[in-house]
Amino acid sequence: MCVCKKMTIRLLIAPAGTGKTHWLQKQNQIASMIDCTHPSHRQILINIASQLGLETDTRAQISDIIALIAAAPPAQIALDNIDRAAPRLTYSILELSKTHEILATATRRDKCATLLDRAAAEIVELPRPNLREIITSAAPNLTPTQIRTALSHATTPAQAVNAARAIAQGKTPPTPRTINLFPAIVLIGIFLLYILRYEHITPVFTALAAVALFLVRRFFKIDTPK
Repeated sequence: MCVCKKMTIRLLIAPAGTGKTHWLQKQNQIASMIDCTHPSHRQILINIASQLGLETDTRAQISDIIALIAAAPPAQIALDNIDRAAPRLTYSILELSKTHEILATATRRDKCATLLDRAAAEIVELPRPNLREIITSAAPNLTPTQIRTALSHATTPAQAVNAARAIAQGKTPPTPRTINLFPAIVLIGIFLLYILRYEHITPVFTALAAVALFLVRRFFKIDTPK
């Protein structure tokens, strides 16, 4: 554990599969992180104490465990998926942040209301994920060709991890889901041609509509039949 000079709560809120856990793992001062998905409130606190090298009695009161952690030398505590734990955990985080630096991630903003309403947390923006780095981290022994294959099957950090692990196991990586709106675009085009032919709409309107369709296809990466 690293001694931290500035005590604060840094919270990253983003949808699942967008790289929250990877962001947490990349923070330089973190020795390890604690996943809050399944353990109880008490178990999470015990895990924090264990990470700090503190001995706790499993029968101890939650308030006693919090006091024990708060009395420890300043350190950095990393908590993943705090919104999946009991709501009381956020109050414990507030108390521990008086001594320690807390790094946390969450998917649901409403589950972090205690921290947000009190402006106790610094909201961190999710950085642009480096898929190549995520792939090599998930499967360090992949060859350059295999890395390129994994990249071709991934558009999000979660897909990158799944593709890397599948290739490392000799399996075919899953193909990312895409939304095929090509038929809808064709129908819209026919409708616009009908309006132009029978409703006397100016060509400028049609040109603007065509540009709008192009931008939708370009920025949302809509696939077309091959």
